[in-house]
Amino acid sequence: MRRIFIYCSVLTLLLSGCAIGQNRIATRDPIQTSIVTESSYIKPSTPKPTPVIKIPQKKSFLNIPYTVISIADGDTITVQKKGEEQKKIRMIGLDTPEKFTTRTGYIECYGEEASVYANEILSGQIVYLDFDKSQGKFDKYGRTLAHVFLSNEFNYQELVIKNGYGFSYVYSKKSKYYDIYKQAENFAQLNNLGVWKYCDGKRKAKVAVITAKQKPFTKKKCNAYVKGNISYRTGVKIYHVPGCNNYENTIISIGKGERYFCSEQDAINSGWRKAKNCP
Repeated sequence: MRRIFIYCSVLTLLLSGCAIGQNRIATRDPIQTSIVTESSYIKPSTPKPTPVIKIPQKKSFLNIPYTVISIADGDTITVQKKGEEQKKIRMIGLDTPEKFTTRTGYIECYGEEASVYANEILSGQIVYLDFDKSQGKFDKYGRTLAHVFLSNEFNYQELVIKNGYGFSYVYSKKSKYYDIYKQAENFAQLNNLGVWKYCDGKRKAKVAVITAKQKPFTKKKCNAYVKGNISYRTGVKIYHVPGCNNYENTIISIGKGERYFCSEQDAINSGWRKAKNCP
């Protein structure tokens, strides 16, 4: 009987220990093994994209062609739309040197070159006009204000300024292409092109007009009718005589190394060749 009692007591103690052990295990921190479901997942916030202004591939004004009828100077032209009257256009944001003689007897430095450049690019060509609300419709002389684009969709004003034939210009307010024109001007200035090279970047630099009485002579006094011009594009020395297509329009800039000659032979001896459009 005593043995049975001891056996039962030992068994009771063993069962109690198991229960205590189970309770201890149950009180430990449970391991996180739960599955994250789509509903419980918090997505990280996605930054909003920076707004981008979409520039249309084709601007509407490029559908309306104008023909260049005449060119007054580097920044003023006359154009005509089919079926409409001619318009005199003053280009926005561009100022080129004046080519015509003023009352004081001076022309502006690089004015002739700017005019020649305009004729080479625009004469008889198709252009497109982009009007600018910030500038109004007309200037004080009644000329229509516009940005001019070429048939290849290049902005003409930017082309002129970038090649040194004129300056970026603000009349009263900055135009919508002001930044483009200013960048073009900085490029010409840094590369010493056109007005920045020959006129020291002075907007209204003046060059004395040489009259018949003031023409420089060679060793002997003569009529000095031969015009020794230097091409601004190639640097080639070309002379013109009466009867050549461009004789009347050719202005000699002494400061650029151009000169008059007493005869064609004098010009040839000095390294000039005759213009190809001469008879």
